[in-house]
Amino acid sequence: MMNVKMEIDMIHVPFIRKPAINLLENFASSTAALRFIHSAYPLNETILSSIFLQLTGMLEQKCKCIFWTIATIDFEYRYQNKSGLNSEYSSYNDKDGIYDAMLKHIKPFKDVSDDMVKHKKQELLLQACESVVKVFANSTISDWNPRQFQQLGLFKSEFGDDWLKGQLFGTKLKCAYEQLWKHRNRCAHNTKSYQPNLPTFISLNDANNKYNNYFLFFTILVLIDEIFRWLFDVYYGELEKRRIINS
Repeated sequence: MMNVKMEIDMIHVPFIRKPAINLLENFASSTAALRFIHSAYPLNETILSSIFLQLTGMLEQKCKCIFWTIATIDFEYRYQNKSGLNSEYSSYNDKDGIYDAMLKHIKPFKDVSDDMVKHKKQELLLQACESVVKVFANSTISDWNPRQFQQLGLFKSEFGDDWLKGQLFGTKLKCAYEQLWKHRNRCAHNTKSYQPNLPTFISLNDANNKYNNYFLFFTILVLIDEIFRWLFDVYYGELEKRRIINS
């Protein structure tokens, strides 16, 4: 039996379990005073991109913490995934890798069927959509971006059954995440400063361009957070139950 005393108990675990939606709730509250100040509208993109980067950064750091938690317990996993120590965890493949790792480390302890996982992810998708709608309903940001906010209800029905066995997302959600990831890179590296010609008219006319929606981006990030927090609670709970770590 392995008895592990880790700093992850004090720092990593509480951070992983902290809901990402809390960040959006604080953001909506902090911008409430701007709602009826029409001259503040030019701040719209600056404010949205700022919270978007905070949210993507939070998820990336959570992935690193989850990786390190698993790698602290499973030395073989650490050896086989040494590149994970230096990964940004921003791309879909990075997050799918963390998802796959948690599932594989849960299954020796607990029977987790594909149908059960699919049902849970459908439940968490609805929960994420409802949470984001609740946060931004009658807010400054929804007032400034009414069309994008209204589109969120359509996306909920579009992605409702979009899951692939053994993968974090299905085809449509992956396409949406790719749009999110590209926008994350544009904001993080400020590529707009030297690429004023982008996006091109061709990309604007692309069917997947409809996924360029901040409220959808927020929902996808909250969904990933909810899925990861659920899996991590199951995984960490099993470790504590078997006294593999200190409870």
